[in-house]
Amino acid sequence: QEVFIQAYVDLRITALDTDSQRLAQPDREEILARHGVTDIDLEYFVTANTDDVAFMRDVWNEVGKRMDRPPS
Repeated sequence: QEVFIQAYVDLRITALDTDSQRLAQPDREEILARHGVTDIDLEYFVTANTDDVAFMRDVWNEVGKRMDRPPS
């Protein structure tokens, strides 16, 4: 859970800091590697937990909380 949250937040914040709000593939791969995960790992986490609505609500709430920051 923590790795998913950290990786997702880093991906989104980095994307939001670009002019296009999109990450280039090498940047995305570097962020994922830093967290020791792949795109497939992130997708698996969501798929594996999709039926646990309360758990995923808490995960997405934590993502939102960590992304709540002053604009750069």
